[in-house]
Amino acid sequence: MTGDAGHAVTVTPGLARVRWWYLRGLGFVFCLAFASLLPQLPALVGPQGLSPATELLDWGRESLGGAERLLRLPTLLWLTGASTGALRGVALLGLGCGVLLLLDVAPRYALVGAWGLSLSLTTVGGVFLGFQWDVLLLEAALVSLPRTPPRYVRTRRLDYRFTDLATLRATGAWWTRQQVGPYCPPLTLRDGRLQRADPPSSP
Repeated sequence: MTGDAGHAVTVTPGLARVRWWYLRGLGFVFCLAFASLLPQLPALVGPQGLSPATELLDWGRESLGGAERLLRLPTLLWLTGASTGALRGVALLGLGCGVLLLLDVAPRYALVGAWGLSLSLTTVGGVFLGFQWDVLLLEAALVSLPRTPPRYVRTRRLDYRFTDLATLRATGAWWTRQQVGPYCPPLTLRDGRLQRADPPSSP
């Protein structure tokens, strides 16, 4: 197999074992996430909920073009509507994908499904599903799709601050985020240890 910049990447038995357990754990987390959402969805974003998803989709239809609508509001609910049954159906399908991933049944397809269904609910979830935990779960699933582990790890330090009441009312944003700088230099795994690396520059 090859990795970044055409360099050969060897997946050792140890790394393969770690990846296997990692994906089983990720499947378990998806199961917990979707199972916890199932009883909450009607009250949060159902037609009679606190922030109905139907209102967001109606706004998208009226204000956004076709391509922009899908980019800004990526959700399968465009196809099904946002009824209580549709919301629960998406959560149940996501739970099923999480179970398949946990049991190592078609893991790549299960991972893609869990990611897409989770994104669908997060998109319409607004402030209820816009917390860092939900975003990190989506990111973890996305970076887990390649068959080989990443060659380099880069970390950034971010400064989160709650917004004032005026900003919250005007934008709906509960906090602001500003990138401060690198948390640590780029790292790579050599001989079982994380070491400082000089990754190839991006073209």
